[in-house]
Amino acid sequence: MLKPSSSLESRICTLYERHGITRPCDISLRVFDHVMPVRVIYRPGSAVSMINNGECLAFVDGRLPLPERRVVIAHEIGHLLLHAGIQTWLPCNARSKQEWQANRFAGYALAPSWMIAGVAQGHECLGSLTTSLADTFGVTQAFMESRLTLYREDYRETGIASRVV
Repeated sequence: MLKPSSSLESRICTLYERHGITRPCDISLRVFDHVMPVRVIYRPGSAVSMINNGECLAFVDGRLPLPERRVVIAHEIGHLLLHAGIQTWLPCNARSKQEWQANRFAGYALAPSWMIAGVAQGHECLGSLTTSLADTFGVTQAFMESRLTLYREDYRETGIASRVV
């Protein structure tokens, strides 16, 4: 198995191992309830997450297609697990960093590196690989393109990335 690229991905992989998540089809964001139960509330509008009276809430537009909804929910869970406070009060650069962290969390949660490596081996064409991986992991193609960019950045030094994607 490919070694996780960061401590964040390592913690996610440990949680997945503990709960028998070994394949892309096993990935359920409900596994994070073991860390911090999150109630997802569907309503029109922009996504937002908060802790209200000790309850973790993620408000997500239920009209979004399922792959996009999964990405948004994972992103909001990332905010709840990694951040505290009211983001709109933060300076712009601090907000940008939190968005970057929540995006990274979503990437590792929805498409762990070791699963990407396993699914992608032997794939020749990057364009069809992106589409195939997006379908396999149940995410949008745009999300998978970003995730593969992160994968290449994470494993650039090892040479692993160039052999897989």
